[in-house]
Amino acid sequence: MKHFQTSSFFSIIFSVVGMVIMLTSSTANANSNSNSSNNCAEVIQNHSRWIQTPATEPGKTNAVFFKLAINKIKTPNTYNATSNVNVNGQGQVSFAEGSMRVIDGNNGLQAKANQLFSDRLSALGRYTPPVQPFALYQADYLELMLNSNGTANLTLVSRGNTVVPINQMSCTVNAFGTFITGFIEDGEGAGVISLTLHNGT
Repeated sequence: MKHFQTSSFFSIIFSVVGMVIMLTSSTANANSNSNSSNNCAEVIQNHSRWIQTPATEPGKTNAVFFKLAINKIKTPNTYNATSNVNVNGQGQVSFAEGSMRVIDGNNGLQAKANQLFSDRLSALGRYTPPVQPFALYQADYLELMLNSNGTANLTLVSRGNTVVPINQMSCTVNAFGTFITGFIEDGEGAGVISLTLHNGT
């Protein structure tokens, strides 16, 4: 049975917008940031060690929290010479968040979460048409795997446990946390991944 998160609609919108903007800025700034690193294996292992390290505050345990946004184009892009505009290229943005756990016998990380979609709408009231994106009760379920060797993949549980690798991964670390970008193709389109990791308790 799915367990739906209770994050407010506006919190989701702000998170998705911020992470999509980050896609264009974090990669451009990576080379100029002295704290940046493309060694994703080391980055993932460091977060795994954080979880396994005893928390300094009594009664607490260390945790790694994530936010995941995928900006996807679902149909091939074509050019209409008559109207001088691009057609098709219809897509969606999806969002998921939660906390990671350490993979047994490995320094990798794993998480399971609900995935909300910008093109799945819900009604704002009982007698109103569906207009609000990221409908809570139309979520899919996914699994995020960050391997200790620096690779990663998504398992689309709601779509028959389809495994989708995250390609061209880039990992950047600064004082705010970890920023991971990459690309996916899942049979329904292609998209850019924006993933943030943040150590906490």
